[in-house]
Formats: sequence, C-alpha cells, structure tokens
Amino acid sequence: MSRPITAEASVSPVRAVKGARAVVSSPIRRGAHPEDDEDSSVHEQEPNETHSVDRLYNMAVGFRKKSLNDKAQLCFELALEKDASHVPSMTGLASLLQFKNPEESKRLFSRATSLILGPKTLPGEALARLSSAGLKSTRSQLQEDVVG
Repeated sequence: MSRPITAEASVSPVRAVKGARAVVSSPIRRGAHPEDDEDSSVHEQEPNETHSVDRLYNMAVGFRKKSLNDKAQLCFELALEKDASHVPSMTGLASLLQFKNPEESKRLFSRATSLILGPKTLPGEALARLSSAGLKSTRSQLQEDVVG
C-alpha cells in the first residue's frame, strides 16, 4: 500500500540515483545567483582601467548589491571614462547620485534619455533632415510613416 505524497515528502534533496550512488542536490534558494556568494571573485577585484566597460558595469552592479556604493560609483565612472555613451553605466551612476548630487544625477539621466531617444525634432525638421541626406520621399509617405 502506498503512502500519500505530502509537501514535506516531495521536497527531498535526493534528485536521482545513478547506479549505486545517489546524486544529492542542495535545496534551491529563490533568487540565488553564483555572484551572491561573499567569496565571489568578480567582486574581490579592485576596479581599474584595464577592465572592459561591460566588466566595470557588472562589477558596479555587484558592489551596489552589497551596498558598497563608493566602489560602485568608481566602477561606473571608470566605465564612462572608457565609453562616455554607455547608457547602463550612465543610468547606474545617476541612480547612485540621486540623493548625493541631484543636479549631476538629473544631467546623467537626461543624457541617457537623449542617447536612447535621439535628438528632439521640430515639426518639419525630420523632412528637412531626410532631404539633406538625399533620401527621396514624398511628404505624404513621411506623414504615413510618422502617423502610423
């Protein structure tokens, strides 16, 4: 006669049996990530100019998760020195500076937004830009494209 499966019985650390040895796995933590461990090598390193922009950004995010805001700020700033148009670093630094330096934060958010959306155009300016670029298009085609 079989016993009914309960929630406690269904959560077993033994996942599968291979031959005579059991393969045991640790319980899965919700939201667990290898970088969350205190001894993660990525976050033990000091940021420097030799790291890539993406590496510096990822280090900054890791430092920020651990509330090491000074190191995070340094990483974001180094990333922006390497690539002044790196939007993730810009927004990361801007969010860090919201309370420390609101003016700089606002400037960084505005710059990131302008890089994402492009420059503002006045009515008719887009048509003039296309004409100067040598693109042949009628006003009605442009209006259909813009309107929808």
